[in-house]
Amino acid sequence: MEAVIGLLMVLLGVSHGVETYCDGRQDGAQCFVALGGTVVLQLITQDEETYAYGWLKNNNFRVLYVKNNKVLVNELKNRSSFTPSNGTFRISNISWTDNAEYSLRIFDVYGREIATQKLQLSIQGVETYCDGRQDGAQCFGALGGTVVLQLITQDEETYAYGWLKNNNFRVLYVKNNTVLVNELKNRSSFTPSNGAFRINNINWTDNAEYSLQTFNQDGYQIATRKLQLSIQGVETYCDGRQDGAQCFGALGGTVVLQLITQDEETSTYRWMKNESFRVLYVKNNMVLVNNLKNRSSFTPSNGTFRLSNISWTDNAEYSLQTFNQDGYQIATRKLQLSIQGK
Repeated sequence: MEAVIGLLMVLLGVSHGVETYCDGRQDGAQCFVALGGTVVLQLITQDEETYAYGWLKNNNFRVLYVKNNKVLVNELKNRSSFTPSNGTFRISNISWTDNAEYSLRIFDVYGREIATQKLQLSIQGVETYCDGRQDGAQCFGALGGTVVLQLITQDEETYAYGWLKNNNFRVLYVKNNTVLVNELKNRSSFTPSNGAFRINNINWTDNAEYSLQTFNQDGYQIATRKLQLSIQGVETYCDGRQDGAQCFGALGGTVVLQLITQDEETSTYRWMKNESFRVLYVKNNMVLVNNLKNRSSFTPSNGTFRLSNISWTDNAEYSLQTFNQDGYQIATRKLQLSIQGK
């Protein structure tokens, strides 16, 4: 099991850190990006005719506007950068909301539109695989991703089978290689020829124990085996020691925030949400207050705050107030935590 968990953590880490490149200069380009990763989009090649251009999302939201090699508008500036000299747009911390059709409108020096090109940006979640043919199998899926479950191997004895969630909800029922019931059909597919069940857009409600009941041609139950599907969220890291730091957490995942570096001057500090709610209070390396202790931990020895099960309510501005041994406030710095999700 440790090997499986390790593999999943690697996949999640890779997903968040993946950087992809896409040439969007051809009309109708298809670009695919990993959830939580980074995409570098080649939007344009500089030439004399390209004086100004705007990049729109779904034809109504202007994301980017550049004129005479100057970026006048960048609505994603907190997690992106555009380089006019080479025409590339780099977007980090990709979320489900980035999944859309974009259009680039190009103008000459007289303000006339000379070209329009479209680009489809498709966001992909982590895909994991699990062989569930052994009773008691432990399977793991990444929140927002895809899991492929090997439920059965076709043989003459296996004429019909049902797959149940928590022993009371029938998810899938197959008889004579025909799918008669699939309660997740809006986001899944089952292939009778190879016995694989593919579930997309994994969410917390998929976290459950499942049982597969198999029957022969006479209707007799010949076997039952169980499978535990555990859902994991993406983990991100952010160095919040600089005032004004921009940090991102994946909805349902975990964020590790580097709040402080231990030194002799920092005897006491408190971490506030929206300047009114005290999240954390530490004095002489002892945590006296942690109002999120049911889903977080703070390690005074290295100054990191680990917050799990990220929700939309965590989206806020936080401030860290530090004090010396005499009780004097010596610094205040702010951090913006932005939550990304579907």
